[in-house]
Amino acid sequence: MCEPSLDEIIAGCKKGERRYQKLLYEKYYNTFFGIALRYYMDKDKAASISNEGFLRVFNKIKKFSEQGSFEGWMKRLMKNLILDDIRRERKISYIDNIEDKIIEKVTNSNIDIEMQTRDVVQLLKELPEMERIVFNLFVLEGYSHKDISEALSVKINRSRMLLFQAKNKLKVICRKENYVKIYLN
Repeated sequence: MCEPSLDEIIAGCKKGERRYQKLLYEKYYNTFFGIALRYYMDKDKAASISNEGFLRVFNKIKKFSEQGSFEGWMKRLMKNLILDDIRRERKISYIDNIEDKIIEKVTNSNIDIEMQTRDVVQLLKELPEMERIVFNLFVLEGYSHKDISEALSVKINRSRMLLFQAKNKLKVICRKENYVKIYLN
């Protein structure tokens, strides 16, 4: 028996068929869990929020217009769920691990970072909570300062300042730990 296509899975989920919901869950669970792990150090919390994300997908799947990427639509639902949780809890951490290697170029800064994931995690753990959140949303997720200010209920200038502070602290830490080469223009 052939595995159903993504379109067939989506159609089955729209009809509320458990078999297709299970297939979608199995196909994208690791993606959702990976997103959650970037925000929550606790793997149980990441698993819980991932499952809650799937519930949200299943409840809203009939609204998916099939224009654009289905995976992108699901990721946006998941990120919004996480932001809702952040607003409620104001507790946030970062991942234990994402993948073996990460290469990240920090936007608008003088740092090139290339290191093991656990090193990145250690660096980010040293940032204060709100700086970590803003850094993650702006640099890793691509949110604008306007989007961040709305999501976290802070002023745009506060979002900019938190990002600036996070980048400066990361530069200092990186120099101190000799993690990266610093390119000063």
